Amino acid sequence: MANLFFPQLSTGAVAQYPLKKTRITRTITNLFADGSVISLPDPTATKLLWDMAYTDLSPADAHALQAFFQACCGPFHAFTFLDPTDNL
Repeated sequence: MANLFFPQLSTGAVAQYPLKKTRITRTITNLFADGSVISLPDPTATKLLWDMAYTDLSPADAHALQAFFQACCGPFHAFTFLDPTDNL
């Protein structure tokens, strides 16, 4: 399978504002018999959730997003997404 990249809009942007980025992390906590507690972060359990709403898209942009979704088979295939909130 070819490498999949999240499509850019015809304006060159990857997303429209407002967008929401949520980082979910997990902390592993051990409670010992003597009452002491050790808590450590679990870096392998970090997830990023994106909430992006697209409005007033051109037909070409809407088609590009729909074709991308079909190429990924919905949520089943990995793809490259450049974070629009990062300094690229």
